[in-house]
Amino acid sequence: RSEAEALDASLDARRETVGVLDVTAGQRRNEVAELEESVCWKRSELEKLDATLADSDVIMDERRQAVGLLDETLFARRAEVADLDTTLDARREAVGFLDKTVDETRSRVNAQRKELEEAEQEV
Repeated sequence: RSEAEALDASLDARRETVGVLDVTAGQRRNEVAELEESVCWKRSELEKLDATLADSDVIMDERRQAVGLLDETLFARRAEVADLDTTLDARREAVGFLDKTVDETRSRVNAQRKELEEAEQEV
């Protein structure tokens, strides 16, 4: 009988150990399930971030293109300003020439007036 009791006690101890192991295994399963859920959530977040990054890349490319167009426009405007500066310089030169011509004409007209006045006085 004592051998049977010893075996029963050993069996009970092993059953208790198995029970503890079952509880521990259940806890581990719960932890694994929580970790799997966390991994799924983090994958979902990563996919969202990847999509956001892809959208940002598209936006950045569009902005680079817009900057390129602005650079081209700026280059064209600078060329237009250079042309306008050239035209303005030519017009200033023409105005200077006209001013000189007007001054010369005034001088001749004044000289002719003076001659006319002198001629009138002689008459």
